[in-house]
Amino acid sequence: MNILQIKCFSRLANNMKLTKTAHEFDLQASTVSKYIDRIENELHCKLFHQSPEGLELTPEGEIIYPYFQYISTQYDNMKRAINDYIGDKKHIIRIAIPFHQIRLVQALLTYQDRHPEMELHVSELGAARIQELLDNAEADIGFVYSNLIETNYSSFIPIKREAIVAVMKKDNPIAARQSIDLSELAEEEFILFVGDPLMYRYYLKLCLVAGFVPRMNHQDMRVMTILDMISHRGGVTLLPQATAELLCPDSCLIVNIETQERLQLTAYISDGYRLNQSAEMLQELTLILDELKESGLYI
Repeated sequence: MNILQIKCFSRLANNMKLTKTAHEFDLQASTVSKYIDRIENELHCKLFHQSPEGLELTPEGEIIYPYFQYISTQYDNMKRAINDYIGDKKHIIRIAIPFHQIRLVQALLTYQDRHPEMELHVSELGAARIQELLDNAEADIGFVYSNLIETNYSSFIPIKREAIVAVMKKDNPIAARQSIDLSELAEEEFILFVGDPLMYRYYLKLCLVAGFVPRMNHQDMRVMTILDMISHRGGVTLLPQATAELLCPDSCLIVNIETQERLQLTAYISDGYRLNQSAEMLQELTLILDELKESGLYI
């Protein structure tokens, strides 16, 4: 027997109305009758008999009734206790973001402060690794520049568009210009961030489309180290505009690049997360993205 059968017996023993009991559990009367038959077969005794006044409990039914009532009550108490416990626990959302997204981190931390019932686990990774985590349902949400990956995720929200800019030392003659064509940097030494291979490949593609193969300083350094090197030794790097504006040292200048496609930062929701979690949880996840767009940080 199962808990539904036990509950049907208890309710029927209370009201002695087969149709009413079936209606309360959204069942057919014949289904409730089958449940009672199964209990009787398992216990090897009759629990109800039909009298001129209607259904009545047999002596065996009178013995069983308080035990079934106790089981039903304890089951309901158990469900309330576990629901209260789950309700008290924080909702954990695993978020993967690209490197050097300082404003995005600030926005997520702001959301976390306003929603203490939620716990955000944030990882800073390259685009390929973020896509891998999404595909394997190891991240619930991934922020990725859609220009870098091929994907068919069914749930996504565009967050912002931004340009690629050049950063160079102030004494570079080109730095005095408001904007340039990328081809004008063909003779410069490039120091590019290689920690995100797909972004690095995207920078190279931009140069090739502009008609030149960049002369590279092949060193694996963080962006802050690259900018420090440029401020002392010269050279050029390419960065998303928001990253450049936040990290560019006073000794360097940002120069806009003309006629190039903009990066599209998009928030992708893992298909595994979307399918396995409740609708309520998905709404909470989407709320993070909506608040990011409304925060004023992403226009």
